[in-house]
Amino acid sequence: MSLTALSHQYVGLSTTTAVTAAAQLDALWSLLTATTYFDGSTRTPGSGNAWTWARYQNGSVTEAVYGTPPSGSMAQRVLIAGYASAPTPAITMLAPDTAQTTTLHIGISLGSGAFTTYNAALPFGAGSRWSGYWRLSGGVSAGITPTDWRYYETAETVVLVCSVQGTNHRVGHAGAIIDPETVDAVDAETDGRVYGMYVTGGNNNIASSMLSSVAAQGNWYVHGGLAGYTHSGMFSPGTSTFMPLTRPNFLNTSIAHVLPTSTGRSPRWPMLLNRSGTNFAGRLREVTWTPDGTLGSGLVAGLTTVGYRISSSTAFSSETVLLVR
Repeated sequence: MSLTALSHQYVGLSTTTAVTAAAQLDALWSLLTATTYFDGSTRTPGSGNAWTWARYQNGSVTEAVYGTPPSGSMAQRVLIAGYASAPTPAITMLAPDTAQTTTLHIGISLGSGAFTTYNAALPFGAGSRWSGYWRLSGGVSAGITPTDWRYYETAETVVLVCSVQGTNHRVGHAGAIIDPETVDAVDAETDGRVYGMYVTGGNNNIASSMLSSVAAQGNWYVHGGLAGYTHSGMFSPGTSTFMPLTRPNFLNTSIAHVLPTSTGRSPRWPMLLNRSGTNFAGRLREVTWTPDGTLGSGLVAGLTTVGYRISSSTAFSSETVLLVR
């Protein structure tokens, strides 16, 4: 039986031109702690879809932010960290990625206790399950610094989009992202969910062919074997093992461009994922295939926004997934 449907809400856009990881985290912080959504509705951390975020500063310099969802029984946390100089000890990375200074990194924790520090082997204490970090953004420097951040959230997941000079875009998606459509212990956590994350990668932008290709650079829910490539993964239920996720090959080129209906309506096709290339992982929760569109635009039915588009460009239509509202 399917899980309760998630509903994505768009918090907004934050802009910065500063070329430090701390400034990027501070730009994100302004979104993560917003008191209203983009549509003007009230955002109250800890209720509805609103996550509660905390900030770690070294002196007055922000080096990490971490979020707690408003609901759930798995003590989930999402942690984002970046720094100008590598800390000691080094942060715990998730293979095959390697740490980079001036880059933002993202990881997910289950069974979390109190936050200790972002570079601890277990940032949320003994007994927790920590993924390690993947690169969320590229390195921060002149000409390649993210200038825009977009933030979307549901009661159990978060989506972050960073844009470089308004044209090159990278995505992070983390949380209870998968409905396994089963409660078998080997396929689902005790709450019936699968937890994991996706990053476009530190070296890649979202590709215009992100659905018609399963190459490991810039495409949607693929997994590359080199540092900086696009990565997708999930916790093996009940363990700290993190397993690769991929899209099934039969859902690629032939249907990448979802066609509208004869009256112009946009179908929303479920997106299925495999784990480790050998078993079905489940359905990506309320993230669907949809006709081509532009990044950041909303899909509207009448006067109601029913979803938000993720694609490779804010100016030109390309292959698109929809964050269902």
